[in-house]
Amino acid sequence: MLVIREEQYKAFAQYVVKGFEDRVVIHLKQVWPDDCKRVGERGLREAIRKSFESCEKYGIKAEYDVVRFVDLTFILCQGFDTNPRLAWAARLLNDKELSPRAKMDKLWEMTEKELISLEVRQAKRA
Repeated sequence: MLVIREEQYKAFAQYVVKGFEDRVVIHLKQVWPDDCKRVGERGLREAIRKSFESCEKYGIKAEYDVVRFVDLTFILCQGFDTNPRLAWAARLLNDKELSPRAKMDKLWEMTEKELISLEVRQAKRA
């Protein structure tokens, strides 16, 4: 019978997380190349890890949703989930009635509405 010790399990889990982090880095560099260059490799990985921690806090575990959360940090800002100016995001993420997928779907929907609203306001000023 195969027995996996706690240390082995932790090492394997770190390996899996590192692989996912590497895939997210590739994704971000494809989607947000200028921002990635600006923050550098170290800053990029730090931002990803902070996003992973936030996702864990909100029960967001599916890779697809985690990547969407990370993307939102580039669209809105790092720490958008606790930013008082983006209180609507915190409300959605803390809504116990919503599944993690529903939280992310609504976050994307609200982000699109906010960005469109901002574009309209800027167009009116021009």
